[in-house]
Amino acid sequence: MEEKLLENRPVENPMENPMGTANISGLVLKTGLPLMISLLINSLYNFVDSVFVARISEDALTALSLAAPVQIIMSAMGLGIAVGLNAVISRALGEGNRKRVNETVPALRWPAQGYGTQTISQWRMP
Repeated sequence: MEEKLLENRPVENPMENPMGTANISGLVLKTGLPLMISLLINSLYNFVDSVFVARISEDALTALSLAAPVQIIMSAMGLGIAVGLNAVISRALGEGNRKRVNETVPALRWPAQGYGTQTISQWRMP
């Protein structure tokens, strides 16, 4: 089985892919920092939104509080799709299986498009 994987693997320069050679703590910061910033911005969005809506009325703040879990669930679904895609593609690239990568990306187009459509329809609700 190992011979098959080596046959598919292109000859690569070790400097081409730092994921296998770089310092782990640097990689964690480099890949985790954008996610942390994204989650911080999402939380700040909810907080600032609550402050401004609270000035309108108590009912408006209640409505926002009921909608917040739906927004968090939608964000979690999008993050789950992204993490799953990342894991499958990373594994296939590590195996040198470019064919699987080329099959995986289009297969996840429909779930991602469905998620995006659902998110937009939630946003446009009156």
